[in-house]
Amino acid sequence: MWLYTEYFWEGIDKMEDNKSPDYDDYARWKMSVDDWGEFFELTESESKEIALQFSDSKVFLSNSRVLEIGYGSGKILRWLQDNGCLVEGIEIQNNLLELAREKSFKVYQNIAEAEGPYDIIVGFDVLEHMSLEQLKDLFHHASKKLSPSGKMLFRFPNGDSYAGMAAQNGDYTHITSIGQSKLQQIIEPYGLVIESFKGRVDYPVRKIYAAILKLIRMPLIKIIGFGNPYFFSGNVVAVIRHSEVKQ
Repeated sequence: MWLYTEYFWEGIDKMEDNKSPDYDDYARWKMSVDDWGEFFELTESESKEIALQFSDSKVFLSNSRVLEIGYGSGKILRWLQDNGCLVEGIEIQNNLLELAREKSFKVYQNIAEAEGPYDIIVGFDVLEHMSLEQLKDLFHHASKKLSPSGKMLFRFPNGDSYAGMAAQNGDYTHITSIGQSKLQQIIEPYGLVIESFKGRVDYPVRKIYAAILKLIRMPLIKIIGFGNPYFFSGNVVAVIRHSEVKQ
């Protein structure tokens, strides 16, 4: 087990050295594995899941100005707009920028181009695509463009547990594994703190099943998960804010 663990983290280090993942044909591949579905279109189930994640994270929209980092399929961008937000997006792929502009969304290729300030900055399944230096640059700019009482919400593979390995290693453009302590280390120099850090919401909600699963996992979390409540979550969600909130 020790050798396997050492090998795994050596692999992560090598992945982090790759600062320029190849995104040629990436959108087509995501569509082919039915990971994205139709661009800028949501099913009722997808809409409910997104709403549940924002609610569970206590990130409330209320006509907010929102910037989405790495909007990809455009589903969350569309959902935010449908829920009364003034939305803008960041994406590095030219074809996705063109698609968004055809839908009349205001989008940029780099966060440095975005105007701000934003009440909410959100990124689903995007931080793992960045190198350490790119993450530092992202939070450097994001901290300046987030309003004083604003919040950031990010979802990414769970770097604190083996449960996140499938999500992290299922895409060769994922180059950085992130856990709670590592994230705090990255954002702290920019006056940011983690407000909450928990497992991704389970959807659809099955209360009885979830309660039974919690009872089974509780002793295992204490034994092998070091008391980590999100140990069995493949993906985690972090909410970030300014360390000094000015109302």
